[in-house]
Amino acid sequence: MLRIFVVIALALIASGQAYSGQAYKDPSDPGTRVIVYEVDGSVHSAFLTYRDADGKTKQKHVELPYKEQFFAPYGGFVYISAQKRVFKKRDDSMINPRDMIIDDGRQGTLHVMIRVGGVPFKQAETDEPFGIATVKGEVPAR
Repeated sequence: MLRIFVVIALALIASGQAYSGQAYKDPSDPGTRVIVYEVDGSVHSAFLTYRDADGKTKQKHVELPYKEQFFAPYGGFVYISAQKRVFKKRDDSMINPRDMIIDDGRQGTLHVMIRVGGVPFKQAETDEPFGIATVKGEVPAR
């Protein structure tokens, strides 16, 4: 019984390493595709949650337009979600500097797209207050 558990555990560990390892980073591997995440719109910034080149979930604030490119294997899971946010800019031109609200998080549009091999794969858009646009899917074979 213990042997079966060890074999299964080793198989799971090995498959996890293959998914998050070199296959995502080697453009010469014929089993990979170029993935591009694009975020744009009429707003100035967004909060992103996305799956990176290593297969890990990451979050960050970005100014728009935003673009990130990496390589992913066929069948790999790609995901990006962007939310409209309040964007402030410091105005130091006055005697008493203050923050100016550039985007209030309610107005404007936010658009996200995943390209696979240069071709649009999935896209979404929101114009809702503090709206979220999400796209995801498995990387198709050529």
